[in-house]
Amino acid sequence: MISLPPITETRDADSAAPLPADKSPMSPRKTSAVQSFTRNPRKGTTKVRSMSIAPNDMERALTKLGVSEETLRIEKLMKKLGVCDHDLEKYNDLQRHSAVLDNTDEKLTKEELMCGYSKKQILRAKAVRSLGTSEEEILDNHAQRVSELGAQVVPPKGSLRSVSPRRRSIMVMLPTKWTTPQ
Repeated sequence: MISLPPITETRDADSAAPLPADKSPMSPRKTSAVQSFTRNPRKGTTKVRSMSIAPNDMERALTKLGVSEETLRIEKLMKKLGVCDHDLEKYNDLQRHSAVLDNTDEKLTKEELMCGYSKKQILRAKAVRSLGTSEEEILDNHAQRVSELGAQVVPPKGSLRSVSPRRRSIMVMLPTKWTTPQ
């Protein structure tokens, strides 16, 4: 076995000044003040020490991960809303193949301006008529698909869901006709 010398902390002569109260010799991180509170007057006090990350450490960690603060904030909001990246991709696909026409990119010709319709709108009206549906049905279908984004996946009615251990122990005591899903 190789014996290594003990690790000791060396300090320069110019840093021989005592450490400030909010820094510990073991950690370069800034720690908050020690708070004491009483849980129970008989048991005395309990001391709690919490640590906060310095802004430099947070920026360094985010750059190592390749994430900006804006991206982190957006991801947190998406998690709260129950939306994932897959839902955003689905939404972009729905918009690409959607019933909503976007005429902002192209300029209308003189004939189209006189008629009040673009070529895309005329072709769309013909396609809707030939399919035997209406614009309202198409827009309702599109709205329904968009509203389903972010919803949790629900197992099919025929499949059994996993039951919590507590409920399983209760179900064992009940008659089977009460515990079978309908």
